[in-house]
Amino acid sequence: MEFIRTLTKVCDPMGIRVAQPRLCNLPNDRTDTFIQNIKGNVTDRTQLVICVLPRNTKDRYDAIKKLCCVDKPVPSQCVVSRTLQKNIMSVSTKIAMQLNAKLGGELWAVEIPLKNIMVIGIDSYHDSAQKGRSVFAFVASLNSALTNYYSQCVFQSSGQELGVSLRVCFTGALKVYQNKNGSLPDRIVVYRDGVSEGQIQHVYDVEVPQILETFKVQPNYNPKFAFIVVTKRISTRFVAERGGNHVNPPPGSVVDKGFTKKRW
Repeated sequence: MEFIRTLTKVCDPMGIRVAQPRLCNLPNDRTDTFIQNIKGNVTDRTQLVICVLPRNTKDRYDAIKKLCCVDKPVPSQCVVSRTLQKNIMSVSTKIAMQLNAKLGGELWAVEIPLKNIMVIGIDSYHDSAQKGRSVFAFVASLNSALTNYYSQCVFQSSGQELGVSLRVCFTGALKVYQNKNGSLPDRIVVYRDGVSEGQIQHVYDVEVPQILETFKVQPNYNPKFAFIVVTKRISTRFVAERGGNHVNPPPGSVVDKGFTKKRW
């Protein structure tokens, strides 16, 4: 198959060795046929599943992703067959990059001047369909390039204290970081999203102390710590002056004075 040969060819310079895959030719394009074949062929040694789909159908795609993410966890990639009829070398290269990322590889990285640092992202989502239930998401970097992450999500019911979930997530992240690097991080930066203006005081009074409590996992462990609340719903707009005209700020602009608040 031309796609397999080309994928193998483009993966080699990336340092990815592609073994001979197990090919499954399906008798029809029913969703159940795809699901049953994945279930029947995926084993504990399977590292990746690639599904070539005859057309882009949402229900089939959703069913395959649910199976490969929840029911039978394995990295997966869906490709519409007509995509492979284009520039096969370019398409295979893009697919190889996606496969590399899904298997834990690094597509690119920037040099981070601060060493032995952990950057954490926290967000929460409130499901309007199921009132009283929220999803709490947590990610934490594990390497110096900030490209490898520990992740965890927790379902919260109404009235349940978030601090308990925070301690579990932070403790797990610190343990994984220590196992991977041989030491705990010297600096921890937390970006907290999903907080309204009226909840900031609660976050400061409840969440921050819970996080500081997790630092006691090891005696005399006292890392430098920053907690940053990210607010997206703002009316402020930034402009830059160029040649007497006002234009949008260039990419990468950082505004850290006047607009940000150290103590809200």
